[in-house]
Amino acid sequence: MVDALAALTGRAKSNLSRTLKAMIGYGLIRMERDGRKLAPKLIHDRVVLELALTGPHRQPYRRKETDHE
Repeated sequence: MVDALAALTGRAKSNLSRTLKAMIGYGLIRMERDGRKLAPKLIHDRVVLELALTGPHRQPYRRKETDHE
């Protein structure tokens, strides 16, 4: 199943495996046995992302100046 997903997405199998592990860690998917292979399965049918547009303000990132600039 991961081979098919790698072919479908055009991503290297190793990169895809890292992404799937991260998604497992976030609770988005689980891996289930499909015969002798593992297949990713969705845990939820949707994900809602809430972003606060107000709140604590951070200073914008500024690149540190160095002596050679």
